[in-house]
Amino acid sequence: MFFPQIIASHERGEQYSINDDVAPSIDLFANANWKSFRFLGEYFWGEHERHFERFQIGFSIAEESDFWLGRFHTPFGYWHTEYHHGNYLQTSITRPAMDGFGTAGGIITSHISGALFESSIYLGAGKINYSLAYGLGSQLDASGGGGHGGHSDAGLHDVDIFNFERNNHDNIAALRVAYLPDEFGEDQYGVFICTALIPTAGIQHNEVKFRGTGLYSNTQWEKARLITGLYHIETLFREGVIAAESGAFKSAYAQVEYQYDDQWNIFSRIEDTHGADHDIYLETLAGFVPQRQMIGLRFDPWSNHAIKFEWNRNHHEHSEHDVFLIGWSAVFR
Repeated sequence: MFFPQIIASHERGEQYSINDDVAPSIDLFANANWKSFRFLGEYFWGEHERHFERFQIGFSIAEESDFWLGRFHTPFGYWHTEYHHGNYLQTSITRPAMDGFGTAGGIITSHISGALFESSIYLGAGKINYSLAYGLGSQLDASGGGGHGGHSDAGLHDVDIFNFERNNHDNIAALRVAYLPDEFGEDQYGVFICTALIPTAGIQHNEVKFRGTGLYSNTQWEKARLITGLYHIETLFREGVIAAESGAFKSAYAQVEYQYDDQWNIFSRIEDTHGADHDIYLETLAGFVPQRQMIGLRFDPWSNHAIKFEWNRNHHEHSEHDVFLIGWSAVFR
């Protein structure tokens, strides 16, 4: 499948530039099954980056149980597992800041290169899905942000499985457990945990010890939907030329959507972070938005095209910015 998109953004008070504020891209997605073997690949092509986001080779151990090797999305929260780098499938243009991709202001490792085990346990009409992942995670590069539309000077750089240096990446482990009351329904409720050692480049500490835990929910009614997430993050900067420094903060979001008819959908999201002021991790990854109010409108003129309008008010420690976005996205087989 092909997921092309064009996203234009403009911050109030800034001079508009087509070169800087319009981002065309295409996401190529493919999967295949042969007997007990599985393959899943995703390639993102944009103006500033072109590489495999996912490249997984798997084996079906038993019904509803798969073992994968390769590069895959970190099983952490809701968005990383349910959506990919194409914009069409998600209702909104933006993702919650806590679920942003690393080079676009995200602060959690988006991809792991290693091993992933996925399985399910059936409970009557529902089931429990769980994912356990282990492998190599991100490097925190103080001068390497800006991909996927991000504007931060620093970013998390995940492993490029076809071109990477082992010393730039360290171990990460993640566990996600989700309960689906109806295995064929949209409702799901989950918990997750992730621990990682994140090597650094360009700062005075050599690595960050990261630990994140949280909860999420996705509840669907006839025309309305509610997605929520709650995160607790702890970090420790250590092994550098200056003393170790720790930090901790909590963040939460709630996104509500109302499907007026087959073509129109209105949505809104609020995000807030407690303990963000002077946190060393968030000061380093300055592209993260600690507080946001967003409202948007989605129009689907045809079954495989979407036009989205979105207004974001982003709050940082001493400033706030109004950002307007317009996006076209589609899917072709």
